[in-house]
Amino acid sequence: MAREDLRKELERLIDRIEDAELRDLVKKLLEEGLSHEEAPEPMDLEEAPASRKGHHSYPGGLLEHTVATAKLALAMAEVFEEVYGVRVDRDLILAAALLHDLGKATSYEEGEAGYKYSDFARRLDHLTAVTAELYARGAPLELIHAVAAHHGRGSPVPPNTPEALIVHLADNADAQFAEEVIRAARGIVRARLQELGEEPTDELVDAILDRLTPTEVFLTRVREGRDAVRRLIAEALEEVREE
Repeated sequence: MAREDLRKELERLIDRIEDAELRDLVKKLLEEGLSHEEAPEPMDLEEAPASRKGHHSYPGGLLEHTVATAKLALAMAEVFEEVYGVRVDRDLILAAALLHDLGKATSYEEGEAGYKYSDFARRLDHLTAVTAELYARGAPLELIHAVAAHHGRGSPVPPNTPEALIVHLADNADAQFAEEVIRAARGIVRARLQELGEEPTDELVDAILDRLTPTEVFLTRVREGRDAVRRLIAEALEEVREE
């Protein structure tokens, strides 16, 4: 999905929050970012990565991951209610899913060799930062909990509500999916560069994947075959050489 379409989908997801007060809180936080005076200017969601080297570690990755996590969480809520009879608060799930990685917009900055942690992130991780922000803004306790627990048992507190568990599972599922796609895409690019007579250095692979999303590379190989993905990578290689 193009970044412009992802942004529109994000706005549609926000509008699905029925509680007006909660919806306004989510909008303000996504627009304003962290309020701490020493927090750096946040990267735009359309440009920010969702990790330094792992899942969604490319421009727009944070927006992509946020939208995917919210949609996965809603789908899980539907299944849990229909199959297990677990009643859940969809407003809470949506709000937590949309805000869970908000702190990452201030966590990374561009370095000479990819992304690096900001000075702010070296002192306050993204989970702690967004949890503190929610607390400072008087957010509902159940929302603070769902965000604080989104790393599962690796969080300050494990998910202790159905909503928190769903957000954690959705976040984890999308992150794992993206990591597998990135791993596959990097392998595909390396192999095709060798076929094109190029040394597949990390720098060159990164440059190719700056122009082609990992998903695009992966799906082209799977659905259209080796020749198609070789042509795609060759075109990106020409762009790299022209710089």
